[in-house]
Amino acid sequence: MINKLQKPHTDYLLSLTTPDKIKPAEGGHMAYYRLIAQLDEQKSLFAKAYHPNLLTDPHRQSEMLEFLAKEASIYEHLHKHGFSHTVGSFEYIDGMLLLEGLTAASGWHWRAPRDNLNKYIADAEQAFTKLEQISPPSLQILNENVLGYMFEHGWNKIHPGSVTDIITAQLKRWEELLHPDFMILARSLGSQLENLRLNSAPVGTVLNHHDARQANLAWHPERGTRVVDWSWAHLGLNGADMTMLLIDLHKSGYDINKYKTKLNKTYARLLIGYWLKHSTDPHPEASEIVRMHQFISAITAAELLL
Repeated sequence: MINKLQKPHTDYLLSLTTPDKIKPAEGGHMAYYRLIAQLDEQKSLFAKAYHPNLLTDPHRQSEMLEFLAKEASIYEHLHKHGFSHTVGSFEYIDGMLLLEGLTAASGWHWRAPRDNLNKYIADAEQAFTKLEQISPPSLQILNENVLGYMFEHGWNKIHPGSVTDIITAQLKRWEELLHPDFMILARSLGSQLENLRLNSAPVGTVLNHHDARQANLAWHPERGTRVVDWSWAHLGLNGADMTMLLIDLHKSGYDINKYKTKLNKTYARLLIGYWLKHSTDPHPEASEIVRMHQFISAITAAELLL
């Protein structure tokens, strides 16, 4: 994969280590190359690199580069304010973001451990609470209002009374992939999702990550939580990131019933509309699976509220 990068990125990585120690990294849906570069027995780097050839749409090319630059600015802001719940080091090199590697070999978990779920959730909540206490960076860095975007591209585009039709269409679309129990759940909720509709976007007041899924949290039993992938960071609601994580855990089959009081119901309702509408849209990288999982997320989030 190293040869697929833009030449300046390849040259820089090869100045740090040898080709045989640079491997593809798992995860991620956006159009970047992701690699792990092993520097020595103890230290590694995670690289997320932009390449225009990964996309054909000029607007998406520009958007992906802007997201990466924004993420680098967020890391700089978090480090400046002493936020310890993210990577310990980072570097941005004109379209390539380099982060401290948090690998499984070093004891980091990128999925919640079923045998230590309470500690995992407690550490994540501590990280999100501290994040909400940090003064947000400038709106110029944060860019588009995420809460407003989710509303405009979610509930605002779902016609009143059409929720049941969307659910029926999506169940038919993915009937060969969805679990029968999930299909029963989705049909049983039906029009009840209409009662969760928001009529306007909530106003954000604290700094949120806005993509707080297990895949974006590294957890270590002794070192706690580290949050990565900050391209959606913006002003949000108290408890919003905890809400998204609990929904993601519930979607993955974890029992989070005793944590339901920690849900920010307004944010959960906003997410339901956004995920439901987005599941009906073409994916810019033609990923049908991403859209299916957004639909599943909408239904499982509604299950927690209804």
